[in-house]
Amino acid sequence: MTFTDKIGRPWQAALWRKKYSGHTSLMGCTPVPEGTACSLLEMPSRTETMGLEKLMVEFAHLTQLSYKGSLLAWQEFLDLPKKMLPKVFQKSELKFSPEKTLKYKIGKISNQFRPGKEVEGESTLQVFVGLDLENPFEQEIHEVALKTKEEKGKVSYYSASILYRPLEDMTKEQKEKWKNFKEKKYPYNNEVFVNKESKIVAIPFTVDGRSIASNSDKGQLVICDGEVAATDETMTKSCQEFMKGLKFD
Repeated sequence: MTFTDKIGRPWQAALWRKKYSGHTSLMGCTPVPEGTACSLLEMPSRTETMGLEKLMVEFAHLTQLSYKGSLLAWQEFLDLPKKMLPKVFQKSELKFSPEKTLKYKIGKISNQFRPGKEVEGESTLQVFVGLDLENPFEQEIHEVALKTKEEKGKVSYYSASILYRPLEDMTKEQKEKWKNFKEKKYPYNNEVFVNKESKIVAIPFTVDGRSIASNSDKGQLVICDGEVAATDETMTKSCQEFMKGLKFD
């Protein structure tokens, strides 16, 4: 059985009854960059009811997934036929060339840059997907993060994300984080700081092409993370290189 769940992800499901154990198994799998992610439901066959497969169709959208894989895996994943991709990725693309030029457009976040020898085909790209607050059956991309090979004195993590104004019932900590981001206060003040065993620089982008206004409900943030031995100049320069081709549509 194949179906598409309520948020646009394709699934293939199968049901089988194991006479030797008296159990029924129902498994559904959906594509992810490194292969498939599967959900398994098991129950005693004597308690099985009619329409078990329909339950998976009805509730598969409640299974939330993390999308993570190597650059080469992402390239193959996004080259799949559109009908095999989650709706949120159907207009996305990623290309990683032998010259180590990385180009991608994933959701509203796109970039093109030459990150250097520390980026390989096996470097990890993680995409954080959330639900549209106005339409809970629509997914959207919230963050694209690249993890490169760690080298002493170098940046090894580049992230571009979209932040949203916290709702009224969210925590005081979340609201304070948004306030500091909006006003470009620490840690969102473009200054390099040390966090445990790494150095980080967090740079607020613009909101809809403007500065972060008090009435804006979203903003864009770039974070670069490197070895604690990296100089502030290296951190800032590497992050600026990452930001040169960065766009938020």
